[in-house]
Amino acid sequence: MGTLAIKRADLTKKISNLGGLYVPKVSADTFVVISDEKRIAQRPVTLEMAEACKVHVVSVSFINDLEEKKAEIKSQQDLIDLVERCKINPWTASNVLERILLNKAENEALADTAGLSSTEQHKAEERMRNQKWNSATEAKMKVLVKNGGVVDPDADLDEETHSVLRENGILYSFVLAKSNVADGTNSYYKMQIIKRDSREVYYLFRAWGRIGTVIGGNKCDEMDKDEAVESFEFHFLDKTGNHWKDKDHFVKQHDKYFQLQLDYGPEEAEEEYAVQPGSKTLLAKPIQDLIKMIFDVEAMRKTMKEFEIDSRKMPLGKLSKKQIVEAMAVLAELQTLVDGGERPNAPKIIGATNRFFTLIPHDFGVHTPPILNQSALLKDKLDMLENLLEIEVAFNILRGENRSSDKDPIDQKYEKLKCDLEVLDKGTEEYQQIAAYIANTHAATHSDYQLQLVDVFKVARQGEAERFQEFRSLHNHKLLWHGSRVTNYAGILSQGLRIAPPEAPVTGYMFGKGVYFADMVSKSANYCATSPTSPTGLMLLSDVALGNMYERTAAKSITRLPKDFHSVKGCGRTEPDPKQTITTEDGVEIPMGHPKDAGLANSAHSSLLYNEYIVYNEAQVNIRYLLKVKFQYK
Repeated sequence: MGTLAIKRADLTKKISNLGGLYVPKVSADTFVVISDEKRIAQRPVTLEMAEACKVHVVSVSFINDLEEKKAEIKSQQDLIDLVERCKINPWTASNVLERILLNKAENEALADTAGLSSTEQHKAEERMRNQKWNSATEAKMKVLVKNGGVVDPDADLDEETHSVLRENGILYSFVLAKSNVADGTNSYYKMQIIKRDSREVYYLFRAWGRIGTVIGGNKCDEMDKDEAVESFEFHFLDKTGNHWKDKDHFVKQHDKYFQLQLDYGPEEAEEEYAVQPGSKTLLAKPIQDLIKMIFDVEAMRKTMKEFEIDSRKMPLGKLSKKQIVEAMAVLAELQTLVDGGERPNAPKIIGATNRFFTLIPHDFGVHTPPILNQSALLKDKLDMLENLLEIEVAFNILRGENRSSDKDPIDQKYEKLKCDLEVLDKGTEEYQQIAAYIANTHAATHSDYQLQLVDVFKVARQGEAERFQEFRSLHNHKLLWHGSRVTNYAGILSQGLRIAPPEAPVTGYMFGKGVYFADMVSKSANYCATSPTSPTGLMLLSDVALGNMYERTAAKSITRLPKDFHSVKGCGRTEPDPKQTITTEDGVEIPMGHPKDAGLANSAHSSLLYNEYIVYNEAQVNIRYLLKVKFQYK
């Protein structure tokens, strides 16, 4: 721009050799403007445009540094850091990556406004420019489930007098998603045929945008039924590469959208309970509070938000179990690629990452989804999916509620758990033993909190004692800890502690797929995912039939136990003092001793700080107690 210390032709060639593109005009898409301080002082139109678009201006030294340090630039952040070091603009410029991604997202959304009138296009553009990406303050949408479908609120049609077309058992509604970590795409597309209930009037509604933002648009056209169906099927084929008639056998096509399986559950229902929760139940108050706690939809929504899943925007509602399990299979595929030494940005890894984020849409706002090319990232996503499976169980229970029933809603939820709960009196020896087990086995390295015991519930899951009977005579029973998020306990109490499904990657677990326990309370408490602002957690104490333990001191992916072994013990360097172990009348050991060095024989070279116990048959577990604990953070 202007007269620089290098000829424009030479500069253009340098930019091209570095993988860039020289353009004569400045826009929000411009990465940087190359100029000098003299030209900045003169304020030509092009630099005024750069300031208006909040684009960085750099000197020619930026290109020279880029050529010299090309090998050191290994990430987008490295490049952005170099821009910051070489900038000469006197105005405040926006974050380079966010600015370009935001502009790309707006263009991506506006590409679907081609069918709108010029006035409608202008309105769509104004809405996007004015609202930006601030969806965090967006109000919760209430939708009405009718005939198995939901009239999209964005269609602006009265849901009381309209419904989604259902013909021959087929609901004419779809939601699609597409993610591409290579170019930052994270989009949704949805379409419905909506019918007026009282007469033969049909509308074709479609909406599109960037997931987790308010960038997007929509259109709702009245048309005759045949025209609506034809257009609906055309758009489905165009966006997905699949024919609508084959939607139940959907095959993901390269660079096309994926069909999401949305589940409209009770959190969106407007129907009020006929009975005020808690007004008629005879359950003990601590049990009532527990039921409210584990079925707290807002807490579930917060959990999904913590995992960067937007549970409030329609395309990102509650995902199906099938979809979650399919995402686990993609993680297993990614783990195989990572373990096999595939390059971090290899096409196979990028392709599988795109499929994962399309199956489980995330709210990244204007940021680019990360490439899932590290074991730690894969483990985080596996943990997320396991939590989503538990939340899905809770939603299914809530869906089964009869809100018009004269039965107390708390009683309805309690009965659906198929689990008898009894509040343990704090004056009993049983309670005092559990309190001592907590006090004695808090590990020294977990010093940022202390645990306060609030309530203990005796647990009797329907059918679990009978299932456990097969292992009751097996030697070596211990009462062991298990911790999990509060939002997981509706699933745990109703279905028990379960082993990860076959689709999950085996390497996501230290000793393979099993049910994990600990003898140090704080080791399990760390899995409760509490915080200073949400300090209440839930933990389990279970009778675990361990039998002969296959002892290990380092991670080993176990798919089948060696002959004559019934469990695995990961031997830690510190353990509860065995001399202080007590045994209950029914022969279950409670390892409630104070922490001590485990001794050279067991753990001289162990990679574990503390013991963990793993069983590979769910029937070896009998949940005995559920504990409500408060984390007192220091």
